[in-house]
Amino acid sequence: MKNQTNERDISRLGLGCGRMSNANSDRTESIATIHAALDAGITHINTADFYTSGRGF
Repeated sequence: MKNQTNERDISRLGLGCGRMSNANSDRTESIATIHAALDAGITHINTADFYTSGRGF
């Protein structure tokens, strides 16, 4: 799958990181999850704050 902005290949599956930025998230666990996703070939990492309107959970 191609990224429409820069034509780079991205995976069809992605990792949603919305809950990784709230006050109750574990930073070490979040980083480990991102590394595991990258190791599994997932290159689409969604960090948008749209889902919470920028307010957190």
